Amino acid sequence: MLHKTRGIVINYIKYRDTSIIVKIYTEEFGLQPYIINSIRSKASKKSLALLQPLSLLELVVYRKKSQNGGINRLSEYRSAFPFKTIPFDIKKSAIIIFVSEWFSKILSEEEQDHDGQFSFFFESIKELDRLTSNYQSFHLQLMIKASSYLGFSIRSAHNLLDEENTTHKELSFAAGQGILLRDLPYSHEFKMDNKTRRYLLDLLINYYRLHIESFGEIKSATVLKDVFHT
Repeated sequence: MLHKTRGIVINYIKYRDTSIIVKIYTEEFGLQPYIINSIRSKASKKSLALLQPLSLLELVVYRKKSQNGGINRLSEYRSAFPFKTIPFDIKKSAIIIFVSEWFSKILSEEEQDHDGQFSFFFESIKELDRLTSNYQSFHLQLMIKASSYLGFSIRSAHNLLDEENTTHKELSFAAGQGILLRDLPYSHEFKMDNKTRRYLLDLLINYYRLHIESFGEIKSATVLKDVFHT
C-alpha cells in the first residue's frame, strides 16, 4: 500500500553499484530504511541533494502489510522545506552532522509519534535554517528540549550532575545555563562562552548515555567542538 507522510533524512549508505539505502525518520512509521535503486547512476534523474542529513521531505512510501525486517521503497519524495542557509554555513553544517548522528541513537524503528515529537523535530530544523545569528547553542537547546518528548525530561540542573561533579563550579554553572536554555526560543540572544558550551555538551551526552543503553559515543561531537573553537 502507498502512504503519504513527512520525513526527516538521517543518513544514507551506498548499496550495490548504483543504489542507496536511506534512513528516514517518518511521522507515521518512525525510523525506516528505504532502498532507492539506480540513484547513483549517470542516467538517474533523481537527486542525492534531497537526501542529505536532516533534509525535510514529503514522502509517498510503499508499506508492506508484513514487515519482518524488510526494506521498503519510496514511491515519491520531494523537499518539504528547501534549506536556504544550512548548506552554505560551516557551523550550521557541523550542527546538522552532530544532530543527525544523535538522531540515529535516540530514534527507534516502528516508533509511533507521540505528543508531537516528530513535529517538534521538524519545526526545530526549519528554525535552524531560518536563524541568522544566536544559533551556536542550537544543538544544546534541542537536546534539552527533546528530553521531555523522550521520557526523561531534564527538569533541573541537578539532573545533569552526578555526585562527583556537583562541587565542580564550572560544570554546575554549565548545567544551570542548560536549564535557562530549555525554556527559551532558539532565536533568543543567549550569551554562553565556548568553554561552558563544551561542558554542557559533555553533560548532555553523558545524560543521554545514562538513559539510553545503546547510546555510546557521538563521534561528530569532536568536529562540532573544533568548528566552534571549544
